[in-house]
Amino acid sequence: MTFRWKQMFRVLSALILVIIAQTVIAGSPSEALQAIEDQWNAAAAKWEPEKFVPIYTEDALFYGGRPDLYVGSTGVRDYFASYTAVLSSVQIKFVNQHFIELGPDAFVAQGAANIHLRTASGKDGDIVNRTTLVIAKRGDRWVIASHHFSDKPAAPPIPK
Repeated sequence: MTFRWKQMFRVLSALILVIIAQTVIAGSPSEALQAIEDQWNAAAAKWEPEKFVPIYTEDALFYGGRPDLYVGSTGVRDYFASYTAVLSSVQIKFVNQHFIELGPDAFVAQGAANIHLRTASGKDGDIVNRTTLVIAKRGDRWVIASHHFSDKPAAPPIPK
């Protein structure tokens, strides 16, 4: 091999290694979503509103179980704090998720969430919500940039 070919081979080999390393580091969307689910459940185990904030981007958009849109870290904190006197713990399991990769550092996850909750008065309940999440990589962490949960309607909301 000539010197030029050796150089090109080295550059190409290094590029392939970088691509492989990024794939291994980034993981799959399902692995990233599982990590977020684990963090979310840790924050919700004793309903600690402040612990939810780092799971979301600083400019996150958030539609949850309240009618308002919550924006940014303050909005995320306010949303979860609004349930402090109502909930003592919640556990979530993302199911039937489908993914669209938006690039190497972002994806959409859409499916459902099985949610088990315990009220502050000690009552247990289970609900299922439809979910749409936009997940983005910030530094070495995957976080939620957009969170939208909604009830599954029994029928299309068309007036009769």
